[in-house]
Amino acid sequence: MIRDDGRSREELLHEITTLKQKILEMERDKKQGDSCKDENFLVNEKYSVSDLIDLEKLKRIFEKFSIATNFTTGFIEQPSQKVLISTGWRDICTKFHRAFPSSEKYCKESNVFLMKKLKDLKDLSISHCKSGLVDGATPIIIRGKHIANLATGQIFFEKPELHRFKEQGKKYGYNETEYMESVSKVPVVSKEQFEKTLDFLSEIALIIAELGLNNLEIKEKNLKLEELIIKYRQTYNELEESEKKYRELVNSLPEVVFETDEKGNITFVNRKGFSLFGYSEEDFREGVNAIETLIPEDRERGLKNLQAVLGGADIRESEYTALRKDGKTFPVIIYSKSVIHKDKAAGLRGIIIDITDRKKSEEKRLDLERQLRQSQKMEAIGTLAGGVAHDFNNILTGIIGYSYLMLFDTPSGTILHGHLQEILKACNRAKDLAKHILAFSRKGEQKKEIIEIKVIIKEVIQLMKATLPATIEIEEKIEKKSHIILADATQIHQLLMNLCTNAAFAMREKGGKLKVALVNVYIDKNNPLISRGLKEGFYVKLTLSDTGCGMTEKVIERIFEPYFTTKEQGEGTGLGLAVVHGIVQSHNGIIIVNSKTGKGSKFHVFFPEIKETAELEIDLSLNIPCGTGKILLVDDEMSIAYTLQKSLEKLGYKVFTTNSSPEALHIFQKDPDRFNLVITDQTMPKMTGIDLAREIFKIRPDIPVFLCTGYIDNTIDENQIKAMGIKELILKPFNIEEIAKLIQNML
Repeated sequence: MIRDDGRSREELLHEITTLKQKILEMERDKKQGDSCKDENFLVNEKYSVSDLIDLEKLKRIFEKFSIATNFTTGFIEQPSQKVLISTGWRDICTKFHRAFPSSEKYCKESNVFLMKKLKDLKDLSISHCKSGLVDGATPIIIRGKHIANLATGQIFFEKPELHRFKEQGKKYGYNETEYMESVSKVPVVSKEQFEKTLDFLSEIALIIAELGLNNLEIKEKNLKLEELIIKYRQTYNELEESEKKYRELVNSLPEVVFETDEKGNITFVNRKGFSLFGYSEEDFREGVNAIETLIPEDRERGLKNLQAVLGGADIRESEYTALRKDGKTFPVIIYSKSVIHKDKAAGLRGIIIDITDRKKSEEKRLDLERQLRQSQKMEAIGTLAGGVAHDFNNILTGIIGYSYLMLFDTPSGTILHGHLQEILKACNRAKDLAKHILAFSRKGEQKKEIIEIKVIIKEVIQLMKATLPATIEIEEKIEKKSHIILADATQIHQLLMNLCTNAAFAMREKGGKLKVALVNVYIDKNNPLISRGLKEGFYVKLTLSDTGCGMTEKVIERIFEPYFTTKEQGEGTGLGLAVVHGIVQSHNGIIIVNSKTGKGSKFHVFFPEIKETAELEIDLSLNIPCGTGKILLVDDEMSIAYTLQKSLEKLGYKVFTTNSSPEALHIFQKDPDRFNLVITDQTMPKMTGIDLAREIFKIRPDIPVFLCTGYIDNTIDENQIKAMGIKELILKPFNIEEIAKLIQNML
């Protein structure tokens, strides 16, 4: 419960009388010049030098001093080293040493060195600056704080070495005549006279410090006096205008403060309430009920809570959706307590907090968590894909190996020979597919090469025809001429698959037509696409269109955002089009989307055209080099080991095969000089290929070793492998021609 009890008039008058007495005492202390010190006061945290010392008056005194004595003065702020006052300074400093950046830095360094020695009042510091002059300084300390230094100098203790200054002038680019004239004007002063002058200035510094301290204490007393006067006025205003004071207080708060009567009518609201709910002061005067500021769905609950709080219930906080005068809604939390007047609940008093930003932060946090889960899923899929590709490569290696064995024994030009070549062509396409899978699992930088994009498009269309339902028709309109681009074939394949999959999803319910078009275009400097990032020149334009559900303008604005999706949970990741956009950008192209709800979508992709010919055909002619030598072959896959052994034997090599890496090591240990080459698989039980190679090198460091693998993960680094002595890293699936050429080059 909140009780609306104030202090009595008599108590307030008593406090005012007490404050008056304190003010009179402070004024008396001020007149008497009370010199008591506040030990907790920190000068350099509240007042600058100019706050405590009249610099203009001090400058006039120093100017007269310089005229009378021909000594310079410098009043320098500590620790900034800023020169606040300078009088009588010599031309050698003002026109040369400090006027040229190349020499000015040495003046500053000399200042720092000079001031470092000053710790206490009356300390004196004398030193030769880096430009050859003598300077001296003494500190100004106020209440233990070193706030400034009083310096003099720019003199010689003895006649200068003119040669040194001539060389110095040349070094920094001074006018020699003018510079040497300024040197001649520098007075020669005895060290004794200079020390006496500096000692005199230390007395002046002490006086300045005392004046500053007095000014500081006056400011402190004035500050305390002002604080007491303010408190006196506040207390007086509390007696006369307590209601106004409370209104101003709550109006300064960043949250809504309100009061209601027992029926929920708002009797008071601060200015924040006007801006948050959109009502004017006149609206509240005419009458606004608190329940009406909630959306209709929350009003019944709000009324029950109002009655419960009036009945004495302790409802600490309630979350609602508030309703502005203009109809806009926003989330709020309301804290309220009953107001007790004459031991009876007379209404509510509370605070309303707009939690829009909090809600947005919570939504963002949840979205980030969802993205993290999605990333983890994608990482798991990538790992799985890598494993599948590894096994797939092993299978392909066996198929390719057996096909080559049959080609060896089949006469060229026969039907069977042609069939075997077709098998190898299919294996090469499957090999590329495995590369796509491995590229997805690695997510690494891909290799760009000159490709005919038409070939990849036809492959994807064939794949989509095999997977799409009969209700979706594919129509292709591809020009017969070449469409050459510099691209990563894997990424282009992925781009096409993502776009086709999205189009198919848009037509999944009613079916439709997927159109794929490919043309060469020229973009001139007047083309509107120039403003979209394209440069003038030739481009390959790929267009994919569907007759599906289409998209709204709002969806089009966000379709390339990572994790944005209009699909139901479990139907999409929100990454497909984001990946497409990234691929297009990495290939210096652009993608344009045209779509209307109910009328399908069109995606136009522009790639820079390359005026070269892509190598499209695969040479399957058997041009395999033969050779001699003894090879130790290790692979736990029986089919791979067998086909590679037989193929190499047909080429003239003597091959010793084992399916166990420990057994291979045992064979090698018995007769290390027996073999000319070791070919080993990487992933094997008990001992990997790298571990086997490491043990073999311990026995015979000069033996050539080839390492074969179907999958490069983060445990295999080609540079490290070569560094340890392995001659070649061979990726599966391989063919006998690749292996034969590598062996010939090695042996």
